[in-house]
Amino acid sequence: MKSQNFKPLFLLTFGVILSFTSCKKDASLDADQTVALSSEAIAIASTSSITGNTSSTDSVYIVEGCKRGNSKTEVAQASLSAAITTYLSTNYSGYTFKKALSINNKTTQVVDSYIVAILFNSNPVAIKFNASGNFVKVMELKEGDDFDPNDDKGPHHNKKDKKDKKDKDDKDDKEGNNGRHLGSMFGHRDGKNTDTIAISALPAAIKLYFVTNYGMDTLVHAAKNRDLSTIVISKNNGLYATIFNSNGVFIRRDKLPTPKGKEQEITLGSLPASAKTYLTETYPAYIFKKAFAVKKAGVDLGYLVFIDANLTKYAVQFDASGKFITAVAVR
Repeated sequence: MKSQNFKPLFLLTFGVILSFTSCKKDASLDADQTVALSSEAIAIASTSSITGNTSSTDSVYIVEGCKRGNSKTEVAQASLSAAITTYLSTNYSGYTFKKALSINNKTTQVVDSYIVAILFNSNPVAIKFNASGNFVKVMELKEGDDFDPNDDKGPHHNKKDKKDKKDKDDKDDKEGNNGRHLGSMFGHRDGKNTDTIAISALPAAIKLYFVTNYGMDTLVHAAKNRDLSTIVISKNNGLYATIFNSNGVFIRRDKLPTPKGKEQEITLGSLPASAKTYLTETYPAYIFKKAFAVKKAGVDLGYLVFIDANLTKYAVQFDASGKFITAVAVR
């Protein structure tokens, strides 16, 4: 795990290459692509290519990947700047490159930004960089069925699609799914933290591992990933993320970035406003998991926030004022 200066099972079987669509409609494309072309969303994969996915045969889209009127051009991996490739290798160690696009200004046709799609632990991640190759944000991903029918940023743009989608959203809202259809791979955004595991409910093998190897750890949070691996956050003169596979076998243990001090769990609302703004702008539709204030002699030294962005979990560090310091893509 590297610091960032900024898988039910979700393994993408990419015999099917991620297919990015253009911002503008092209009559030569097939019907499914044409739908996506009418919006600002970018289709990156068919859900039918996702092992274990039973929610639909729709596509996964990058939300607002290309603003209307702009154009985009595919970029070969070898043509990406050193800044981008260094960022990816540093922050997403072991990633698999899939696609990259330059987003060109509709007026000047000068490159405004780049979007790079990768697989990280078999989860899709789409990252936006500015024209200089500096990290901007992790892009939000959605299934096509989960776009708001009342806006024009998703693939459901005709009246019938919008009505059908609204009827489905109304049903899902009543069932507590917050407008995301039942079975959606991103359904955990309903705020119910269904991936969270009670510490007492951890498998015996994981509990035994901690007793045997890290008996002084205090376990504070556990979560299950779509690949059925488990992340356990613990305290022991610092905060750690320990990861186990689906059978409870140890994979690795990483120290999370915090200053030296006493960690105290806090609520999202207790974070400085600037930290909350950074999270909202940098990880759209992120799910809050845990936050900790690090104190010494009663004085705040900084904060660490554990979040889920799409399907990847991050630990994000801020200083005492709420200024971003670094982030780690945990898994």
